[in-house]
Amino acid sequence: MDTVRDVVIIIWGIVSIATLLVVLLIALFIGLSIKNLVSTVNELVNTSVKPMIDTTQQSVVNVTGTTQFIGDTVVSPIIRVISIAAGVRRGVGVFTGVSSRLRGRGDKST
Repeated sequence: MDTVRDVVIIIWGIVSIATLLVVLLIALFIGLSIKNLVSTVNELVNTSVKPMIDTTQQSVVNVTGTTQFIGDTVVSPIIRVISIAAGVRRGVGVFTGVSSRLRGRGDKST
């Protein structure tokens, strides 16, 4: 009976050591796989995504510059011309009384 117990303890120890080695090897393979995956993702980001981000940033800068240029060369002069025309029309209306007659006619019809 003592011999059987000793044999079972020895077999249990050997199986435990083998199980521990298998678990350690699996952990090592998982660690190496994760390291390889991280390396692959970094390479992908550096070769594909970063140039795309740089191109996008350059496009944003170009659009910003174009918008500023259009605002300075087209929109601002148009606003000035419309403002001057409105001022002239208002001035003529004040001096001739045309605007007050038009407003007065609108008030009588309501």
